[in-house]
Amino acid sequence: VYTHLEASEQMARLLQTLNDYLGLVAIVALLLAAVGTGFLYRSFFSSKVMQVAVLMTLGLSQSKAAFLYMVQLMILGLISSIVAVALGFLFLPVIQDLTQELLAIPFVFVIPEQTLLLAACLGVFGSFLVGLPFLAQIRQLSPALLLKGDYAQLRFTLGAFALYSLPAFFAVWGLSVWQAHSWIVGSSFLGALILTALLLVLIAGLLLRVLKTLSGVVRSVAMKFAIKDMAAHSWTSISCFLAIGLGAVLINLVPQVRASLQQELTAPETTNLPSLFLFDIQEPQVEQIKRVTKEQSVGLKQISPMIRARLMTVNGEDFDKGKGAGEGLSREEQREMRFRNRGFNLSYRDGLSSSESLYAGEAFSGEYVEGGDQEYPYISVEKRFADRLGLKIGDIMEFDVESIPVKGQVKNLRSVRWTTFQPNFFIQFQLGVLEMAPKTFIAVTESLPEDRKAQLQKQIVDVTPNVSMIDVSRLVERISEIISQMSVALLAMALLCFFAGFVVIYSIAQHQAEKQRWQMGLLKVLGSSFTMIWFQFIVQFAILSGFAALLGVLVSVLMSYIISSFLFESLWVFDMQTPIISFVLIVVTTLAVVSFASFRALQVKPNSLLK
Repeated sequence: VYTHLEASEQMARLLQTLNDYLGLVAIVALLLAAVGTGFLYRSFFSSKVMQVAVLMTLGLSQSKAAFLYMVQLMILGLISSIVAVALGFLFLPVIQDLTQELLAIPFVFVIPEQTLLLAACLGVFGSFLVGLPFLAQIRQLSPALLLKGDYAQLRFTLGAFALYSLPAFFAVWGLSVWQAHSWIVGSSFLGALILTALLLVLIAGLLLRVLKTLSGVVRSVAMKFAIKDMAAHSWTSISCFLAIGLGAVLINLVPQVRASLQQELTAPETTNLPSLFLFDIQEPQVEQIKRVTKEQSVGLKQISPMIRARLMTVNGEDFDKGKGAGEGLSREEQREMRFRNRGFNLSYRDGLSSSESLYAGEAFSGEYVEGGDQEYPYISVEKRFADRLGLKIGDIMEFDVESIPVKGQVKNLRSVRWTTFQPNFFIQFQLGVLEMAPKTFIAVTESLPEDRKAQLQKQIVDVTPNVSMIDVSRLVERISEIISQMSVALLAMALLCFFAGFVVIYSIAQHQAEKQRWQMGLLKVLGSSFTMIWFQFIVQFAILSGFAALLGVLVSVLMSYIISSFLFESLWVFDMQTPIISFVLIVVTTLAVVSFASFRALQVKPNSLLK
């Protein structure tokens, strides 16, 4: 029996997990924005090199020059955070009206004070951390650069860039851990993100090298110019590739995982879902249930005893139940505390069921005989449950069953496919131990059509009115609806990340077009048409977006396979429709954004070269 408070706590934990994931996806959007911001900062500092050198000639020190631009960045960051918070308050009523259609209970949406403080800190200190590697370039400046004329040739080594990027890395890591409320999840998230970004960067670099090699055999002048321009501005090309690739990964990852979970829940040919799940069957009622199902020609499966107990000791030491789940604990610690303070449902079975497989240890069978060669009865423990409680093969566990101590030795660990909805337990004893303990029974019926299912439910209620039944098919439908609703929120955050990526692409495309105005004007003087120049510019981003979207799709498919197989331990299904649609939309949208961003610059007139 669960009270309304316990049910609310369960729902709150589900929403907390969803909120944690949404927060991590928001960090990806933040990092994409940082990529675009870093690119703009780099261009800004490159344009100010001569000005800084002049100021240093007049006596300004390097530290004061760096402080001057640092203050500018932090002020701009503060202004941007204020604007973002204002937009948040503006859209809050709209979001509240939209969610009222999905939620039966009215909610009042508020922005907590800590969120406002976090936005201000991200705007001020985030701008500083993003600009720090470029501010450090001021150390290379000297008044002599004015005489040499090579002030625009400042270069940063990869080692120096990585060193000055360390503060930003630790800030993002701390933000990830704080948002996920977990050292493990936060660190794993950042590690996976870095590996994905490195993979995208490495492949982008390899792609540029291959294209540069192939440029010699390309006959099209526009194509040749496009490839050479991409290679000449490698960091710009890699930034675009990274933004598009990460967006493609996020957009495709959620639908791929959702497709696998829904297939796991709704594929009767692979999971053999039952129609009804029966529980609270008293021991004298087992034969009555068997008789009713036999009269209806319905197969009754997995009739399993269930005995309530509490774990008292492990290897002779009192089992540590902890202090309860608190606000200061990580998600893993909270989950462990809940498991340590819960009661356990024990059962006994001669062998493994169709939904179980041996993970570690040795299988056992037969009955335990007290006083025989075997000192303790054997226990089989579900492997994830064992990990959470720190149990291992060979441990001696003592349970309190109706004030009677019962000991057993862990003989093996089992893997359980919970999505089969078969009666399964975390802990199962060997036969010959718990048969005399007070217990109830649970069971499932075979898959039935709706009319026969309703008839069977009526018959069971007439004979045993206390027995409770769950319609598994309706439960699966409800779970699928919840997954779909959650995936909408996840996809909305993924689209936000993709929007941030397009902002980066827009900024880069506009900057590149403005930077090449003189070159475009020269090409027009030499006889190039607007169409040819536009084609040259578009080809660059078509190649980048096409390969980045393709790689993002492939990475998302690989990640969905890993998540489905190792995290959820479910079937993996390839959703072909989403990758195809997303690939086309990514390329088309990218080219549309690039065309819009560069249209005015591409219209430069040849006489502007004389001005």
